Amino acid sequence: MLGQELIAARRPWGEAFRAPAFSKSPSVGEAIAKARWNTAYFRANYALVVAASSLLWHPGTLFALHALCTA
Repeated sequence: MLGQELIAARRPWGEAFRAPAFSKSPSVGEAIAKARWNTAYFRANYALVVAASSLLWHPGTLFALHALCTA
């Protein structure tokens, strides 16, 4: 159930890679606020990337996950 909710909550990657997203912030405080907003807004995307990369780097995890899901 959690996986379906995570997939439903993801945001379009195009929003993360548009030009204004890489503009320099005028102050450190604004840069921190921008990073916090970005993390909250794209949380589901980042979680999916971490999950996918961990499965690629540790294939044994994929087998364990499959065993848990089929049990």
